[in-house]
Amino acid sequence: MNDITMADKELENEHFQDEPINEDRKGCISALRKRKIICLLFIILLSAIIVGINVGNKTAPVTDLSTPLTPSEAPTIFEMNGMTSKLSNSTPYEEASSRQGFLPALLRPFVVSNDEIFPSSSLQKKAFDWIINEDSWIIPQSSNDNESTTSLWLERYIAALLYFAFDGVNWKDRKLWLSSYSTCNWKGVQCNHDGRVSAIDLYNNNLSGSIPSEIGRLAQIEYLLLRA
Repeated sequence: MNDITMADKELENEHFQDEPINEDRKGCISALRKRKIICLLFIILLSAIIVGINVGNKTAPVTDLSTPLTPSEAPTIFEMNGMTSKLSNSTPYEEASSRQGFLPALLRPFVVSNDEIFPSSSLQKKAFDWIINEDSWIIPQSSNDNESTTSLWLERYIAALLYFAFDGVNWKDRKLWLSSYSTCNWKGVQCNHDGRVSAIDLYNNNLSGSIPSEIGRLAQIEYLLLRA
């Protein structure tokens, strides 16, 4: 009887000794599996990167430096006084590199006729001299087509001409007139959503002079009030 009891105890001891060994084996197997999974994911990621680089190299355009480049027929973009402008073969901008270059050719057809000299009158000279040599306003980039550019410059020139024609230096309120701000911000001037002059109200502002004929070139004006 004692021998049987002792044998049972030895079996129990062996059973309990085997359990930690099984747990250790399980832990090792689990760790090995995790390492294999990590290695496999790394290999997949590395392969994807290599494939992406190869595809990019195949699709990238190759420039043949041995072939001479020819000028593009598209309009040329250039920077002028911080303003992005377009040069077109069919406009006065072709030979322009400054205001002195393109503004006379741009404005002349609208303010003089035939072969008249421009600027001719003293008022024209004052307005033209100001917009060429003193004005620092630039065309908004949103107005990059030739028609809008021409209209905005013409209206600014006419507004300056109006200032000199009515002795603007002695006005009661000449806030922002002949400043670098948009013509739409000058006191009494209003513009529509296209930035074109739509109204001029200089009522009771100590005006003195005559209305210049060029004011008829304000194509979109709807309201004009000029009174001393």
